[in-house]
Amino acid sequence: MTSQSNVNQVVKPVFGWSGGAFVGGNAEWVRKIREDHQTSLQWFNAQNFPLPTGMGEAHAAEYCYDMAYKAESAQIYREASGGYHWALRAYLNTNNGKMVAMTCYRLGNVHGAQRNFALAQLYFIHSAYLANQLNDRKGYALSLFYAGDTFEQLGQPVETHQLWKEALPIMREVSPEDASGIEKALQRLEGEHNLH
Repeated sequence: MTSQSNVNQVVKPVFGWSGGAFVGGNAEWVRKIREDHQTSLQWFNAQNFPLPTGMGEAHAAEYCYDMAYKAESAQIYREASGGYHWALRAYLNTNNGKMVAMTCYRLGNVHGAQRNFALAQLYFIHSAYLANQLNDRKGYALSLFYAGDTFEQLGQPVETHQLWKEALPIMREVSPEDASGIEKALQRLEGEHNLH
């Protein structure tokens, strides 16, 4: 599968959720997400973190997401990944698309920080897809930008350029103060690879 098909995948979901399992058109991508999910949950469940499950799955998901965010901020990535995956499963079970998108974005950041760019890419692409479906333009632009960053890290500047060029006008509209970072990244990329 070429990297170009990854860029096109931004307009399609990387995975779906059916009967408590990941499904999707690209079996290899779904396998990677499933393995990451299972490994992270196994570790997380083995820690016996006290979860407020008595108030329902949605409340427990919020708790896990918040806990994971604190762990991510402290660069405790294994705990962050486990918490986000617990929250992701709950958000999928409760059909909370907005929080599925946010959780995928955070998981992309966690994997990116650990230099696991291929897996980070899948989460950012899925986050971009969901943000677009939800008409969350800032979330879409941010996910596009960071998906582009993973393409650059994986040595694919043309795809990076495509995603950043799409993200820039959206970010100029919805968050002008954040657009300058994308502009600078694009100028650097274009200069290094003669892209325009």
